[in-house]
Amino acid sequence: MKLSLLITDVLHTERWDTYGTKGTLNLMAWGDGETRKVILQFNYNFGKQKWHKDERSIDELNRVVNT
Repeated sequence: MKLSLLITDVLHTERWDTYGTKGTLNLMAWGDGETRKVILQFNYNFGKQKWHKDERSIDELNRVVNT
């Protein structure tokens, strides 16, 4: 069982700025997006599962290297 907590941009400091010029028109825009998130994640596994190694990939690597 695993429980994890993720909090992003706690101080709400992610700001965006945009500036542009087209001829005599000057554009300026800025703001703060909603970047604050709280994510609570809960994972669990049932039972045990054993995985067997596949040695064939190592044999193939040795065959390629030795040719």
